[in-house]
Amino acid sequence: MVLLAGDYECVGPGWKPILKALDQSITNVLDNSKTRCECKILQIKEKFGGLRFYFELKGLDEERRAKIWGAVMMAECMSYKTCEVCGATTDVSTEPSRKPRGEGRMGGGRTLTLCDKCHKKRAEEGGLEFGKFEV
Repeated sequence: MVLLAGDYECVGPGWKPILKALDQSITNVLDNSKTRCECKILQIKEKFGGLRFYFELKGLDEERRAKIWGAVMMAECMSYKTCEVCGATTDVSTEPSRKPRGEGRMGGGRTLTLCDKCHKKRAEEGGLEFGKFEV
């Protein structure tokens, strides 16, 4: 495994399967290498409503490097089509948070990728809580 259990805590529960699939893809590429190679995860975060991965690769040939980059790009793309709260993949949209000015960075809060059901629940309840996050 490339990702540590704590790496999964930086995202909502709906995106954890994306991280697990990425972890497995990277692990498969590294395990099938004949040379000593390494993929060090530097940071995983949400940015503008999607996942972002920052990592360092060492000792990989171009083919394996391309496979890992492809897996990372796929995971980032999937995050824009997956509700970060419940994991739904239908009726998903990415929208800025509607916090009033002054209640978030630059007055607008963060951009969220949620399904229609979670957008509605968030609007009705004034927020959604999952893990360390309130959206």
